[in-house]
Amino acid sequence: MDLTQRVTADIDALGFVRNETARQLRVGRSRTIGSVVLDSANPFFTSLARGAQSAAERIGNTVLVGHSGQSADREAHYFDRHPSN
Repeated sequence: MDLTQRVTADIDALGFVRNETARQLRVGRSRTIGSVVLDSANPFFTSLARGAQSAAERIGNTVLVGHSGQSADREAHYFDRHPSN
């Protein structure tokens, strides 16, 4: 049995399941898109979030939506969490 076969057998024996989120963190890339809306009660922003979610799902991404309530401080809070900052 070669190394690849032994590793595969060990993976099967241990019941290993790859964690996609952990893999994405390791390669430094996420398939998550963040969106901050001013007013989630406004039908415009609801439609916008639904459209973004549909488009993201088609390419295997996820959308997380934050509600700022038109607060500059809350918007800054969300944007400070962005991994490229």
